[in-house]
Amino acid sequence: MHVSGFAAPPNILKPETIRLMTMPTKASGDYAKGWSVNKYDNWWHGGSLPGTGTIMVRTHGGFCWAAFVNTRRPKNDGDIDGFVWKLVGAVPGWHA
Repeated sequence: MHVSGFAAPPNILKPETIRLMTMPTKASGDYAKGWSVNKYDNWWHGGSLPGTGTIMVRTHGGFCWAAFVNTRRPKNDGDIDGFVWKLVGAVPGWHA
């Protein structure tokens, strides 16, 4: 939350630093400096180690989440990401 680029809570990085770290590279329009990015201004990073899977997400709608599971499969971060998006979408009044 403290590097989300949103007004609250206060960010620990300068706005220009956040813009730089989330700007797509020329080599790949969907990857920035350590973050996957898209045209909707969502940022995320997934990862895994043997027996684990993780994803961190910052959405354009003001949501930030991190998820960790104790399993590792191909496309694990996509499965985790899809699951959390469904949870957020299922809550009336929330918009991610």
